Amino acid sequence: MATHIQYNNNYQQETHHHHLDSINGVSRRDFMLSCSVTSLGTFFLPSFGGKPVTIENQFVKYVIGGDGRNLSFTGKQTGIDYIAGLPKSKCANVKKNGRVYEASSVSFADGLLTIGFGRSKCSAVVRVSTKTHYFVFEVESISGDADELAFVNLPTRLRVQADEPFSAGTLALNLQTNVEELPGPQQHLWAACYRRFGFNGAQAGLVACPYAEMREALKAMVGAAPGMPHSSLGGPWAMDSDLPYGSYLFGVPTEKTVDAWIDLCRVLGFTQIDFCGSLNYGDYEPFPRLYPDGRRGVKAVIDKLHSAGILAGLHTMSFSIDKRCAWVTPVPDPRLAKERSYTLTNAVGAGDTILRLDEPTTDLPRYITYFIRRSMTLQIDDELIEYKIVNDSEPYGVSECKRGACGTRPASHAKGAKVHHLKECWGCFLPDGDSTLFGEVANRISSVINECGFDFTYLDGLDGAHVIGGEENRWHYGTKFAFEVFKRFSRPTMMEMATFHHHLWFVRSRLQAWDHAVRAHKRFIDIHCYSNEGCRRIFMPRHLGWSRVLAWLDSTHDVTFDDDVEYMWCKGLGTDSSYSLQVVSPDMYAKEPWLHQVAPLVKTYETLRKEKYFPEKVKKQLREPGAEFTLKKAADGEWEFQPRQYARHKVEAVDGVTNIWRFINKFGSQPLKLRIQALMAAGPYDAADSVTLADFQKPDEFNERNPTEIILNSGKIYSYQAAAPGLTGDITPSSEQVKVGAVSGCWTARNSGSSKLVYTSAPDDTYSLFDHAERIYRPQQGSWLRIGKTFAKPMDLSKFQGMGVWIYGDGQGEVMNFQLGAPKPFEAHADHYVVVNFKGWRYFEFVEPESERFEDYSWPYGRCIYSQYREKLGMKNVEWLHLWYNHVQVGRKVACYLSPIKALPLIKHKISKPTISILGRTIVFPVEIESGCYLEFNSMNDCKLYGPKRELIQQVKPEGEIPRLSAGESEITFRCDESAIRPRVNVTVISHGNTPLRR
Repeated sequence: MATHIQYNNNYQQETHHHHLDSINGVSRRDFMLSCSVTSLGTFFLPSFGGKPVTIENQFVKYVIGGDGRNLSFTGKQTGIDYIAGLPKSKCANVKKNGRVYEASSVSFADGLLTIGFGRSKCSAVVRVSTKTHYFVFEVESISGDADELAFVNLPTRLRVQADEPFSAGTLALNLQTNVEELPGPQQHLWAACYRRFGFNGAQAGLVACPYAEMREALKAMVGAAPGMPHSSLGGPWAMDSDLPYGSYLFGVPTEKTVDAWIDLCRVLGFTQIDFCGSLNYGDYEPFPRLYPDGRRGVKAVIDKLHSAGILAGLHTMSFSIDKRCAWVTPVPDPRLAKERSYTLTNAVGAGDTILRLDEPTTDLPRYITYFIRRSMTLQIDDELIEYKIVNDSEPYGVSECKRGACGTRPASHAKGAKVHHLKECWGCFLPDGDSTLFGEVANRISSVINECGFDFTYLDGLDGAHVIGGEENRWHYGTKFAFEVFKRFSRPTMMEMATFHHHLWFVRSRLQAWDHAVRAHKRFIDIHCYSNEGCRRIFMPRHLGWSRVLAWLDSTHDVTFDDDVEYMWCKGLGTDSSYSLQVVSPDMYAKEPWLHQVAPLVKTYETLRKEKYFPEKVKKQLREPGAEFTLKKAADGEWEFQPRQYARHKVEAVDGVTNIWRFINKFGSQPLKLRIQALMAAGPYDAADSVTLADFQKPDEFNERNPTEIILNSGKIYSYQAAAPGLTGDITPSSEQVKVGAVSGCWTARNSGSSKLVYTSAPDDTYSLFDHAERIYRPQQGSWLRIGKTFAKPMDLSKFQGMGVWIYGDGQGEVMNFQLGAPKPFEAHADHYVVVNFKGWRYFEFVEPESERFEDYSWPYGRCIYSQYREKLGMKNVEWLHLWYNHVQVGRKVACYLSPIKALPLIKHKISKPTISILGRTIVFPVEIESGCYLEFNSMNDCKLYGPKRELIQQVKPEGEIPRLSAGESEITFRCDESAIRPRVNVTVISHGNTPLRR
């Protein structure tokens, strides 16, 4: 099994959830608090013990009872006591031998807070220093053999958001101290230290003041903390520099290509390049094929970039050690991290492929993936051995071994030799986190940055820190490595990381780099912006990369049209966010002319953003979700935004259903403008080469109703049931309504109602700042139900990526969702929705994943939004078919019938003579549009057909008259010439407003 901590669906509050214990899925901080609450009971207890202790400064008065209870925490300017409700919490606690003991006595004299912990026989002395905006708590001593000490523990009812009249937060001031919430406004003020990392000297600050003064207060606190490394470009200073607001490209500029990269940056208005894939992970030596002169060559490239005003960044994999490094081969370094050791039962020769071990091997992984971050590599003496098979019954051992792995030398080994199981993450070995090798790897990163002149670095792979010291110590080892890198910099250098927690804030310069979406670009960027709002409260510059612009690829990717690009960069301008672009390179720019149209647009946005051309009143409207604009230069030379509306509708057949729809125009009456994009078509349902996925012949065909477990990128495991509380259902053979074959599947569901809540998605979910693109579900009513079929063996559907089914609807408005599933390193969903607003038989084809509709409903899955917007289902290895119902109303039973569900081939198809009619006016486009191509119509003299790479194919002369869009609602009808294949197109209706946004 993977060495992950499990988090069930009962996690909601955003603390540093990498530190959650497996007990009930709560953080160690909240676990200790719950123990405190339990021991107090649920009623108010009068204060016993010594006299109350008062700690106060200009902004807050904190009173602790003589028995350790938090009595009040009052903002002096607001006059409000922010202490959390009854029962009163205790100001501190210790953990000893697995048990939590609360503070039982407190006294305060000469700046020293002395705390006793009752029956634990532990006590602690904490020095309290008072400043105008904050306090500093430092552990001077502890007695009684404790394992953990929470020396600040103050749950409040403060609001965790910016612009509050009074805010408070704790800040770790050295690496001995753990604080789980991010710096800035917090609700639970808490700090702890541990025997493992040392008690004495642990230090935390507690800032309390108006939010408007908090950043300067944090600067003062951090600047006065010698034990906390901090960057002049990070933490509370990050927003003071222009550097974190620069946008960057991913690339590998070499001495031969650097001029082309400089030209590309200038064309796009970008000022930074992230060197990704140019140096070997671990030793960070440049790849000779790219840089024959080694680091001198890299420095020459960076010098040239600097001369052009472009910053250079080094993309790393943090502490990861490539298996080709000298620390691995030919003799493995003894400081490589190891999970545990076994004992060799028998002596083995250099050619033996079976190893017998004395100890049980149940802990050895049988396979590893992106999420099972372990190794299948053993070390005996100086030899590395890779195994394939684990025998977990006696005689214990491993077999099918590759001897002399990673360039080590096969050798004979004596009976009783130690067999070490190495640690591994994402295909790389790791240094022991408490060894000198840990610092040596960090030094390789710092030295190449210093020597070559890099200006920033991205510590990718830092989210694998749990592999080094366990989940509970992820915060410590991730921070330790980042600090080891930072402390060796010879000049101020920006830092970013693939994860985030409290301590990384001190050296971090910008936040929220997400992997790019490939579908539903506008919806995805809205979610990203919504998530990024949390950056403002912690004083961190926002980022809207990593992004990508796409021409047509296949049915799982959406083209990035110009309006998508404008939408993305509008949101960047409106939120003062930088961007980054992946894949775009000088080679791509030369081969794909459509980028020549996009690049100047991006440059204009970047230039105006950096110039701060538009005031807040304009930016506020730009960042509104769903608000669309196009940037124009007015006659007076001023830049302005014209409001736009791009309403995309999918036509799936000319059958009087999807080819007739209603469009709500936000603006005044105007001539029609549109885009028609031809989509891939599905082959005929009754074709001989279709693949039947389900025929409903057997009553138990859909018998899979088990809970589902998903591992997220952060390492969390979340699970969900097959049905929300109160939902039951089944699918059985039926001859009552039959369209195709001998029987149909009668698919029923009933919602009997339940007061029990379930963790499920909602449009206003919050998003984690710790783990990119992960949303935080809350308990609420659910109305979904899943039944599933697991195939006897995985099916190769790579040539049958569409689905077809006849549905007999009951007209009750429930929602169906058809999902195929495949094993994959990443959670991937390809949802296909049907709203049952019809009665009788209707045919449906499913081709494109309907990612943008995910937010229209509530689902228990999809906690990482990449599963909807980025990941692609592995169609060569499909294992299951899931059928979901949603929106089943309480007290209702729904019953629909399904024909056999078939997998269909996808076909490139030409749409001939597309026609649009509105209010009796019809326009005809005398052209064929093939799948992947599209037509744009702006006027009778401006109508063009474009190819899959957005290349111009021809001018088109429309026939008929231009329909007019009404102010408000218009009915639109699409038609085209008849064909044996059902036509499938996206029609995007475009309208504009006449009141521009200007500065």
